[in-house]
Amino acid sequence: MTTTFLWFGVPLLALAGCVATWWLYGRRDRGGDVAAVSVERRVRLAEPARTTGASGQPAPAPPAMSGKEILARMYATAFEDRPPGDRRANPDAAIHGRVAKSAIAVLSRIHPGSHYAPRRPQLLPQLLNVVNDEDSSRRQIAAIISRDPALAGNLLRIANSALYRVRPEPIENIERAVAMIGTDGLRHLIAVALMQPVLNERGGTFGHLPSVVWEHTLLSAVAAAEYARYVARIDPFSAQMLGLLHGLGSIVVVQVVRDSYERHPEVAPDPGRVRQLLEQWSAPTALRLQQGWDLPVSIAPALEDQRRDVPLQDLTPLGRSLRVGRIVGAAAMMHRLRQIDVDTVLLLMQQGLGMREEVAARIWERLSRN
Repeated sequence: MTTTFLWFGVPLLALAGCVATWWLYGRRDRGGDVAAVSVERRVRLAEPARTTGASGQPAPAPPAMSGKEILARMYATAFEDRPPGDRRANPDAAIHGRVAKSAIAVLSRIHPGSHYAPRRPQLLPQLLNVVNDEDSSRRQIAAIISRDPALAGNLLRIANSALYRVRPEPIENIERAVAMIGTDGLRHLIAVALMQPVLNERGGTFGHLPSVVWEHTLLSAVAAAEYARYVARIDPFSAQMLGLLHGLGSIVVVQVVRDSYERHPEVAPDPGRVRQLLEQWSAPTALRLQQGWDLPVSIAPALEDQRRDVPLQDLTPLGRSLRVGRIVGAAAMMHRLRQIDVDTVLLLMQQGLGMREEVAARIWERLSRN
């Protein structure tokens, strides 16, 4: 068991699960394989892009686009598909100010026991101990998994997906499935299968913002890990978990703000005000949620870095990895929505974020596989 894994332990794997449950297991292809993008979004991507150039391809964004701009564009895009006839945001700033004040009052009191926070499963610590013990046998791991019908079912479903299945006959044995997906796959599966999602998309006046935040969280975590590995030269697992923790903060902010607006049905959400609340409260909310999780001391400074308007080089290595991950994740999200092209994303990574060409290409290839 690595030192890093012990540092982060159960809580952040639980966090990975609560984010990934909705994204990976709640939205599947008809054949049962895990889908990289939701069915609804795949349908939208199959349609002609809204913003196209003369060739019919997605029109590139301005080369000088900053990280803040790409994040702002991503959030704005999430509101574009609100139901027809939806009221415009009320120009009276006082109403939106009251909604924001109500949301901030809730966010400032968020704690791990809040109903907005994910629950902690009882079986997860035991499973993690066995999975990370090199002396544990497949039979021991399979025996524990078999005690949880939902976990066993998810394991067999993943083992029989196109990602792992190599033979025509189905895998029906838990021990064989354990051997098939390996240790890393088991770590991910355990976290995913035992967690409950903290946010369900209800559509309406918030458009696709909830699903955009979910998918951006996953992309950001991967990008942060790859940047940590190849550029910052720090532990990628730490950066990945930090990305998921920050994403959980964003998810909770969305839910709190949405609940606040639902108490004012006479006004539609103001996308700019929602984005502002996300920028200001995602990191503090993440900090509050991880209280009592016994995380390393580097976590708090890395989250606090996200509120500092300073150059990348002035951030901690972990904080820099997270900020870059969030920006690259937003660019990847915009590409999936056919708002920008690949060249624009790579240009942002190289010129805007200072990556070498081969590193940018490697990170983009990793994101493209998700």
